[in-house]
Amino acid sequence: MTASEPKRRNTPKTKAKIIAAAIETFAELGYSQAGVRDIARKADVASSLVFQHFGSKLGLFEASLIAAVGESTVLEGDRSTAGARLADLTLANADISLTTMMVLSIGDPEASAVTARVTKGHILDRLADWLGPPDAEARAMNLIMLMTGFSVYIRRIPVAPIQRVTMDWLAESVQAIVDRR
Repeated sequence: MTASEPKRRNTPKTKAKIIAAAIETFAELGYSQAGVRDIARKADVASSLVFQHFGSKLGLFEASLIAAVGESTVLEGDRSTAGARLADLTLANADISLTTMMVLSIGDPEASAVTARVTKGHILDRLADWLGPPDAEARAMNLIMLMTGFSVYIRRIPVAPIQRVTMDWLAESVQAIVDRR
């Protein structure tokens, strides 16, 4: 490439860089305190590209939440071991960006509404389909609340080291919801 040739843009790579920077920033500062300029700087792109790709800060927040949900494999495998799998995954997974982004969004009504919509469409509905009747949506919501609270405490408010008895309780609680007990 010579000096006169324009630099080629890689749109998927640029969007991925912006989303990664946004997840990190929203998880650290929350929606209200995060700035588009800060996110763009962290992604090493112009602020105008953030708006070009996502339309607004709120659009970027929604895309970031969806990306943080990702393609989880926790629902794959034997249902009889789902509780133990989820408990082990929760303890092993040090990155709780999604949970932190969700919790920190409650201070802004628009961000909170986006969080509710993403949670319903990308987590709750999928989990309810997997759980099946009876009361699939209620059981899915129970799992989301249990795991969110647990994740917040073990990662953000570490009152005490997590003991094996606590992990066993979590696994049993999750399994009871899965098994409709």
